[in-house]
Amino acid sequence: MFGRLVGAYSRAVVNASSTKILRESPTPQGPTVWICWHEGNLIALALHKYVTGRAAMAFVPPGAPGSAMSGWLEALEITPVPLAADARRGLGLRHMEAALESGKDVLIAVDGPRGPPHRIAPGAMWLARAMNVEIRPVGCCALPALRLPRWDRLIVPLPGARVALVIGACLPKQKSAAAKGLLAATLHGLSERARAALSAEPKLAPQEAVPWR
Repeated sequence: MFGRLVGAYSRAVVNASSTKILRESPTPQGPTVWICWHEGNLIALALHKYVTGRAAMAFVPPGAPGSAMSGWLEALEITPVPLAADARRGLGLRHMEAALESGKDVLIAVDGPRGPPHRIAPGAMWLARAMNVEIRPVGCCALPALRLPRWDRLIVPLPGARVALVIGACLPKQKSAAAKGLLAATLHGLSERARAALSAEPKLAPQEAVPWR
């Protein structure tokens, strides 16, 4: 029940009338692995179907947190997939591969499900490389918003908040420390652009594109 309440809240405060979408390149038309920091989950998950029009799946942790997260995802029409200990070739990963093959997207918070914050886990890049699909990063911000006092400092937009989502260009899928570093730097940069958009343009119309300053 709690998870569904979270999903309903996010849909109410993160919507077309409150959100500015900025794209560094056109939105992909085929199945995609979308990534963000865990702190942006409430915003990014609520906007996925609005941005792409496609169905999606996302991992949930085991136990009570996973049950709550499952309700949240289901409220957003995203299919939850349990994250097994053997995620490298476990059942959850096979579900994700099947989802991409069928045209669905996969949504991954690359520093989840428990952190440390802003430390990249390799699963998203591995999955995109194995399935030969695009991996696309997003950054987001909301004003006004709360930051929950937990490991990821989850961003919670307050009622009436303005929201910005910045969609980055396709990332390389190499398996290397340099690729992970690029991914982290890209996510930080997109998050900063989202913050700058809201700070510089307090009364932007939804979907209105403006040049970066």
